[in-house]
Amino acid sequence: MRIYKKIKALIYIIDIICMMSLYFILISLFENSISNLSANDVIKSKNNPIFVLNLNANLGNKNEVNYNLYFELLNSDSLKFIKYIKTVIESQQQLDSIKNEYGNLENNFIKYRVITTINRKDIKYFKINDTILIPDKFDSDINNYSIFPKYILELDSISKIVLVSNKFQCYSCYEFGEMVYFAACNTGSRVSPTPPGKYYSNWKRERHFSSIDPSWFMPYTVNLDRFGRAFHQFTMRGYPLSHSCIRQFMHDAAWIYHWAETRNKKNNFQYFITTKTPVIILDRFDFSRRNGGPWLDFTDNCFRYEITETINRFLLK
Repeated sequence: MRIYKKIKALIYIIDIICMMSLYFILISLFENSISNLSANDVIKSKNNPIFVLNLNANLGNKNEVNYNLYFELLNSDSLKFIKYIKTVIESQQQLDSIKNEYGNLENNFIKYRVITTINRKDIKYFKINDTILIPDKFDSDINNYSIFPKYILELDSISKIVLVSNKFQCYSCYEFGEMVYFAACNTGSRVSPTPPGKYYSNWKRERHFSSIDPSWFMPYTVNLDRFGRAFHQFTMRGYPLSHSCIRQFMHDAAWIYHWAETRNKKNNFQYFITTKTPVIILDRFDFSRRNGGPWLDFTDNCFRYEITETINRFLLK
């Protein structure tokens, strides 16, 4: 009987040792798999966190790579991998083919919207010798082409906010830290750049004409400051060329016009409260680039702009 108890105890100890060994082996395998990721890798599973590489890290030594943890609570297809094909338009025939394929706004809006968004440029301004990006998938959810993270924990207490990038010529709208809309834009030119800083949506007008030239019609204007900077619809040529405003495509201008809050309204206690939507312009465009912006260097949709430090700096002001 005593021998039987000793054998049983020994088996129990062996089981514990085996379980612990297996645990450490699995941990080691997981860490090795993380350290072997490339800059474009994304680990993803349904209802689990997504690990996205911080592309500002030193990729020379993979052990030095930092990882940002973004909690994705959407379905498993919430972040689709989309490859970009860099294409040089070499002939009139190729240009006509691209315009026929992607330029039909009425019959194929999804293709038109995706192509113009990822190139920050209206198709009517495509020309021979242009370099453009063509995706291998056309998704109806434009947020799958965003360079911004889908969740930003630092914004989880803010009901609405807009983040604008001069550098990448695009913006994203957030509600309580979750991205709800992504769009392309064309901001201020070299001689009249759009200054980084914190702004607010002060007033808006569906039909508005420029104070610089009354012949310039700017639908869906959302004013940001007393100098006249604003979101509005205007020509999108794929490069920062405005007089300091934030140009958009018509559908994007209409969306943010209706979404942004610019007036006083009553709260639950019937007191009037100000509901201006904050807008943070994050960075500056590199005008030394001769062949378009940095978005033309993307090979897929995995890049995520690391903006936490910049956001915190502006929110504290």
